[in-house]
Amino acid sequence: MKGGAAPTEKNNKKKADALFKAAYEENYVSIYRYCLSKLKDHNVTEDCVQEVFLVLYKRYLAGEEIIYVKSFLMKTASNLVHKEFDKIKKQQETIDIDDVINIPSQNENIEERLTFDEYSRQISAALSTLDATIFTLRYVNEYKIEEIAKQLDMSISAVTTRLSRIRQKLRRIFDDKLK
Repeated sequence: MKGGAAPTEKNNKKKADALFKAAYEENYVSIYRYCLSKLKDHNVTEDCVQEVFLVLYKRYLAGEEIIYVKSFLMKTASNLVHKEFDKIKKQQETIDIDDVINIPSQNENIEERLTFDEYSRQISAALSTLDATIFTLRYVNEYKIEEIAKQLDMSISAVTTRLSRIRQKLRRIFDDKLK
């Protein structure tokens, strides 16, 4: 056979194209509305919906049979919306080094500034013994969460939850001190 795909591959692509077209025409509006209701941004929504249908098309090309197409699309959309939220959250938590460098010091006298160790001691004093230990292991000794969990005989999710609560508590403490 000269060039091109084998006949079964062409048939599979035609079948995938037909299934995709039908699914797209039936479900585009509801998937778009769902994503827009969560994301609130038309451009991000367009990208998300495009990705949802791309996942479906790839599954069809792989020969998968999807019985409940709308459910599959909604679950895929939900997962992609959550990924977008995670991406936004990470962007909000990221601090640019230039922002840190440009923060004016409250006290210009170098001898009166707190050292990192002094900050660590103050932070540890504001936390329970276990939280102070977790804080020190994670942020001072730079242990991975898995290492902390193993060392303290805790589950990874328990360590992650405690770290989240520690960060929240410290934000409140620092916000109060800056007022």
